[in-house]
Amino acid sequence: YSVVPGGNSTWLDYGRDDFERGDSFTYDLDQTTVDFLSDINQITISKPGDGGWCLAGFELLVNGVSVYDESFAGRPSGCLWLDSDNGQTTHIVSHATLRAHPAWQTYREPNRVELDLGRYPAITATLRVRRPPPSG
Repeated sequence: YSVVPGGNSTWLDYGRDDFERGDSFTYDLDQTTVDFLSDINQITISKPGDGGWCLAGFELLVNGVSVYDESFAGRPSGCLWLDSDNGQTTHIVSHATLRAHPAWQTYREPNRVELDLGRYPAITATLRVRRPPPSG
């Protein structure tokens, strides 16, 4: 499972069972080429191989503030299936869709006057992934 903001790729697989039903987890994203919010041009979530992944939703946080979220709870299955069996292994949020999101439009970058850019990243980017609740 990977997420690609700003041309960077982050493999979503920590030392735990990341993808249990009802699970919600926040992943730190690689931000090698991301210094400003405007450097994030799209979000790509992909699931290679067999064994489908039921994605209930996700939220992109920048400096701890939500700048984009998407829920798939209204779908008949309650999620977006990323699975080679149904032919959809990738979900892409385009540049235009990111920029049109109300949270993106109201985000204000933090004051950088006291920040030593040589020592710390200019922004932090994380992705919170939600799974559907346990069934019956």
